[in-house]
Order: sequence, then C-alpha cells, then structure tokens
Amino acid sequence: MREGTVSILLGSSWGLFALIVYGLFVRSIRARRRDEQLLQQGESAEATVLQVQRTRKRINHSPVFAVRLEVRRSGHAPYEVGLEDRLDAWDIPVMEPGRRLKVKIHPNDAQRVLLVGEDTSQPSSVSPQGDPVKAMADLQRMANEGLIAAEEYEQKRAEILSRL
Repeated sequence: MREGTVSILLGSSWGLFALIVYGLFVRSIRARRRDEQLLQQGESAEATVLQVQRTRKRINHSPVFAVRLEVRRSGHAPYEVGLEDRLDAWDIPVMEPGRRLKVKIHPNDAQRVLLVGEDTSQPSSVSPQGDPVKAMADLQRMANEGLIAAEEYEQKRAEILSRL
C-alpha cells in the first residue's frame, strides 16, 4: 500500500510540474501574440526616456529594467508610463535618459506601450554612440551605476576597444 501511495504522489508531482510548464508556455505564446497585434494595430507615437533603473529581476540571465517614458501622441497631452523589460547590454545605451523612441500604443489602453525602436527622425539630446571615447565613458557610467553586470561591462569594453 505504501508503494502505491508513493507512486501516486510522484505521478501527481510530475503531472503538476508538466501542467505548470504548459501554463507558462501558453502564457508566453499569448504575450507574444498580444505584442504582435499591438505592433500591427497600435497607434504610432513617440516617447522620451525619462529614467532607467535596474531591478533585481533577471530573465534568461539578462537584467530586467524599470523604464519611465514620456509618451507623446498626436492630439493628446504628453503623459508618463512605466514599464519593465529585459535589456541586453547592447540595448542599454539606447535606453538612457533623453533618448527618443518610437512606440505603439494600445487603442483601448494608453498605458500599454510597446517599444518599437529608436526615433532617428529628430535629433536627440543624447549624443551618438559612434565616438569610442564617449562610448567608453557611457559604459563606465553604466557600470558605476549598477546598470550592467561585470561580465557585460567586460564584453562591451572589449568590443569598444576593438574599434580603436
């Protein structure tokens, strides 16, 4: 009788584990579909990065950042929105305060914003990353502020030095 109870418990545990993994997979697929739909049907707008702060969260070994944006959409007053997103080391310079971005806004929920890319149509208050000396200074600042991990710092540092 004990062996039967143990095998039922083990079977139930594996079943519960499989159910949780399946649920996470379905949730991920739905989130991706929502983003694709927002990309196609959302209202185009511009945003300016106001603040970027590293959280304690990580997704697939990449840090998650809390980003505060000022969103400007045609015919409406500018407003602020906050979002959390995973950023790779090479995305962080794009997300520094003052940088202008292209975004898509959900038609029924203006707080749901999807980052599309950098806005290159208008000059930004942030200088371009083409200057290796400036890039190295920015990289050092990000490391000092804890925005990037030591291994990300070393990787980008080597990349910048190889351009000299």
